[in-house]
Amino acid sequence: TSSSSSSSSYEDSSTNDLTIYSAAALITADVLGTGILALPHDVKVLGRGLGVLFIVLNLPINLYAGTILCRAADYVEGRMIDEDNNEEGQIWDVNESDDEDEYNDLFLEDESNEAHDNEEEDEEEEEENYKMNLVCNDSEEGGITPTDQKRRLDKRKKKRQKQRRRRDLYEGITASASAAGDSAYSSCADSTNENSMDNELQANPASLSTSPPPSHRHHPHHNSATYDFIGMTSTLFPSTSKTPLRLVLTIYYVNLFLVLGNYILVMSHSVQAVFLNRICLPTAGLIASVLMLFVSQLRTMAKLGRSVSVISLLSLLIVVILCLVSIHSADDNDSTDDNDDQGALFYNQKPLQQGTITTTTMTPIVKKEEEESSFQSMLRQLSALSSICFAIGSQKLLLNIRHEMRVRTEAAPQGLGLSLLVFGLAYIAISLAAGDGELFLILVCAYIYTYIYPCVRVFVSLC
Repeated sequence: TSSSSSSSSYEDSSTNDLTIYSAAALITADVLGTGILALPHDVKVLGRGLGVLFIVLNLPINLYAGTILCRAADYVEGRMIDEDNNEEGQIWDVNESDDEDEYNDLFLEDESNEAHDNEEEDEEEEEENYKMNLVCNDSEEGGITPTDQKRRLDKRKKKRQKQRRRRDLYEGITASASAAGDSAYSSCADSTNENSMDNELQANPASLSTSPPPSHRHHPHHNSATYDFIGMTSTLFPSTSKTPLRLVLTIYYVNLFLVLGNYILVMSHSVQAVFLNRICLPTAGLIASVLMLFVSQLRTMAKLGRSVSVISLLSLLIVVILCLVSIHSADDNDSTDDNDDQGALFYNQKPLQQGTITTTTMTPIVKKEEEESSFQSMLRQLSALSSICFAIGSQKLLLNIRHEMRVRTEAAPQGLGLSLLVFGLAYIAISLAAGDGELFLILVCAYIYTYIYPCVRVFVSLC
């Protein structure tokens, strides 16, 4: 059995009801916020044509990678269901080999509503046929006692009840893979006899349509096997090999430490700007940390997807609009200046004495950036490429979001594809409209420090 993921909560009974659109909004809010800051400047470094082309090429690659990740999660969950079904059969002691496979598959084959409505009549007819077979066997084999006949009939009846329960549970799983029934199944996990499960199902029949897979019953950690990269790694690789798990743990927590440190630093600047820079940065960091404790209490992606992701995207939209308006307003003002005023930006007037005649010559101002060597230019281009890859990488929270979707199989390619389409078009549009990438970067930094968006970003990353 696999080990549990360290970042999941088994006691959270909130409904996992993320739809495709909620999941896409969460992915977009996470990716767009980290990538929009420096993307126009990266496109400028690479060249507008090459930069936009590299963005477009990264979109299908990320869709393919995310789809593979979700398919692996589907495989793990299917294996967990098979594993617990095998243990379930051992607990219930169903050991008749002749017709075991036939009756175990009844809940998969009988899917029509008419078959469900006539189920009791079919069972009664089948019981009569079974009794007739017993009578025939009685005459052929030289007699069977009434006690043996009753024992066989009771055993057959119990088997049918078990199969009916399995079918109902399976239909509930296929209807919805949410975690609303975690509490119901946690109580079932302690009961290993038939009567306790019957009582649980009778007490809460509604849980059949919203329950998670039956793998939660005997092994509660199966609920976290696909929650994040840690659970996936510990499940896919054998427990005898600790190297893959240790490698993933190292990368996971180092990245978490660096990303959260960056978010807290940005949030500290935001708090400092609220107080008009009258407090020092460490004090602002302490205030930001206290605020972070309050806003990080929403611990599920389902809660984040309902409102916080929308707030994050709207805040980012306001910042981007302000920056673009400022850029184009500056361009309009420059176009109305006189040629002499425009020339003053690039030239200094220096009087030179030549005898009795004073003349004015125009000498170019020294550029802020000296001519770069080919090696430095290559480093800047490689940095821009890696920055674009990070801006489009959409798998950081994909497993967490998928785990809390109403239908987990819709995480990819549906939800992920919709998100890639939205922020891909946004990246391209902003890269083309931003003009000078450096000016856009400066304006975004100025606006973003005075907005609540950094608080929302820390909130999303922690939860």
